[in-house]
Amino acid sequence: MVTFSFYLTFSAEIELFVYDMAGDEVYYTSHNGKPGENRIPWHFPQHLANGAYFFELKPFAQTEFQIKQKKIRGKFAVLR
Repeated sequence: MVTFSFYLTFSAEIELFVYDMAGDEVYYTSHNGKPGENRIPWHFPQHLANGAYFFELKPFAQTEFQIKQKKIRGKFAVLR
C-alpha cells in the first residue's frame, strides 16, 4: 500500500496518475481535496511488478478566481 499525502490551501479536484518506468499509466483516480492535509491511499494490485514508479498529482481549483496550481511529481518503489 502507498499513501499519497499532500496539503491544499484551497478546495480542488485532484487527479492522481501513477506510471511505470516505460511511461505507461498503471493507475488513475480523482479525489475531492479540501483545504488542509489530504491523503489518497492506494492498495496496489498483486500483479504489479517490483520496481520504480512515478506519480503526478494535478489540482483543479473549484473557484472562479485565477489561482496558481502546481503539479506534484515524485517516485516510489515497489519491493515485495
